[in-house]
Amino acid sequence: MPRFDDLIVAWAKDASISKEDKLAVMQYCGRGVSDLEAVGIEKNEAAIRNSRKKVESLTYQLSSKAGEQSIRDTPTLKLPIIGAGLYFSSTENSKTVGRDSAYEAIKAGFRLLDTAMWYDNEEEVGAAVQQAIDEGIVTREELIITTKVCNPENEEIHALMSDPEIDATEGVYQHIRESVERLGTEPDVILVHWPSAWDLKDTELAAQKRHAIWKGLEKAKEEGLAQSIGVSNFTLRHYDELISAGVTYAPAINQLEINPFIPSDDLVEGSQQRGMIVQAYSPFGSHKFVKEMLSNETLLSIAEETDATPGQVILSWLTQRGIIPLPRSSNPERLAENFAKAHEVIEFKPEHIAEISKLADGNKRGCPNPFDLA
Repeated sequence: MPRFDDLIVAWAKDASISKEDKLAVMQYCGRGVSDLEAVGIEKNEAAIRNSRKKVESLTYQLSSKAGEQSIRDTPTLKLPIIGAGLYFSSTENSKTVGRDSAYEAIKAGFRLLDTAMWYDNEEEVGAAVQQAIDEGIVTREELIITTKVCNPENEEIHALMSDPEIDATEGVYQHIRESVERLGTEPDVILVHWPSAWDLKDTELAAQKRHAIWKGLEKAKEEGLAQSIGVSNFTLRHYDELISAGVTYAPAINQLEINPFIPSDDLVEGSQQRGMIVQAYSPFGSHKFVKEMLSNETLLSIAEETDATPGQVILSWLTQRGIIPLPRSSNPERLAENFAKAHEVIEFKPEHIAEISKLADGNKRGCPNPFDLA
């Protein structure tokens, strides 16, 4: 396995990368003048001084080649190439199915589990984790457990996110402590589920609340309740406003609805350029569109041409963009299939990518459009 910086250097030699970016990459990796000349660039002291920051926003482009991704606020924490989404609606019996799915996902090889306060199954996910540990399937250290706070569909959370009289920092901190108690272990990652209450129109208040909520996550991180903190459903405006307000830790992750119907190209690229790892929930489409997605003629045609399945095509399309998919399933065979597929790289032709891009349809979202939120 080549060293990560060797991969970066190989990537820097790609003709599509600008000379300025190549210089930053090569200098960051400590390569000599001869290496610089090999990629056709001259030594520039000013660029050398700025190279580290630049490369931190460039290296995401190698993530699918390198496999695991390091989180910037906790570099020792490595995120695997795929995770198990654990949202199941109340009609699906979220608690029982959530526990069974988490346990079967671990047995299938998944080491990243994604739940949330709103999913109403944190306790069951924690129990599944403990069962897998007790049975010797996995150790706690091998798992990455993510939970999320601040979904405004919860009445108390809605008030916390919209009432100017409520202390959002302390409020979200207490909700995090409750999540830890339900899980029975400190989660590795905590995300802000939504950037604002969906019906809040006051953009100034929304920005103030986001900042206050983020301070609650920072407090939790400082106290060891999580190793890493990030966001979900944030646009670049939401992120930039948060950073401008002043943070101790910048969000390390942005979890978004991403699939061929909702590719979110600009938001994905912008998030990655800002140093965030991007995760995709509903990679096969929201529950309303899964059947339509997996039976789509374009995806079926590409699958046939590449000796794959539509699901494998979607997962490879995501991972090759440096995105971590979070498919959900309660079927043990499907879980094992998804895990295996994510580790198989499909060699797409340019026309395959072009055809997939034509499937974009903003009317096929399963969740609110984050660009509509204050």
